[in-house]
Amino acid sequence: MWSRRTLFARMRSLLGLMAGAGASSTGVGSSGFDFFADQNSNPHAGAHALAFNRSGTYSPTVSTRKLGTRTADSTIIVAIGRGDINSHEPPTDNLGSVFTQLGDSHPYIPRWPKSGTALYAARGVKGRRDHVITASNIKKPSDEVTLAVVQVVAGDVIDAKWNFVPSGSPLTSLSITTTAPATLVAFWWGDGDGTYRHTAVPNNGFHVIDSLLLPGNIVQCAVATRNVPEPGTYNVTWTVTVLQGAQLWLVALQ
Repeated sequence: MWSRRTLFARMRSLLGLMAGAGASSTGVGSSGFDFFADQNSNPHAGAHALAFNRSGTYSPTVSTRKLGTRTADSTIIVAIGRGDINSHEPPTDNLGSVFTQLGDSHPYIPRWPKSGTALYAARGVKGRRDHVITASNIKKPSDEVTLAVVQVVAGDVIDAKWNFVPSGSPLTSLSITTTAPATLVAFWWGDGDGTYRHTAVPNNGFHVIDSLLLPGNIVQCAVATRNVPEPGTYNVTWTVTVLQGAQLWLVALQ
């Protein structure tokens, strides 16, 4: 028979997974706090969230809701898509974590050369129940911003790959090689014009945890993760509607 605490924690974990499984019409989605995950010595995804603002809806910042991030040391991965690529800067949080950029910022060439994506990581983060991550430096209403956050417990970044695939070609990421059990985090940033609602479905055992696929003047995004139990070389291919190109990021943490 489960204790009351065990039953409560399992219910919280299940509700958290359900909350983060699909698109969020409010612009923010996150997982709940999982009391059991810290006992797992292999890397695994923890709290996650997606927040955004639309073009023309000005706000100086975009922030996640309060997240229940794990209290053990972990790595926070943050991907940001912006209407103004020149305004990219590292995100901040309410714990004083230091985020460093992984690789370069990449414009949406050829369709939206003034817009782009960037990737950041904060290592050795000790989380808490009201953890908030924020993207700032929004200078004008046309700078639509999408902020995607994934915590990985018991893992650090070993590699991060970016590539762009034009419309009409298979939307396959670059491959990434692990040397031990690892968590893979994939970001899909479509370059469609936002006239219609989109879909973005990954293969190879990846599962979408957050997505922003609504029509309108937004930076569309889908986030997927996969835990791999052994060393290997991995990639992911996205199947989408409407037909479009995409920027693809793949990060490995072990």
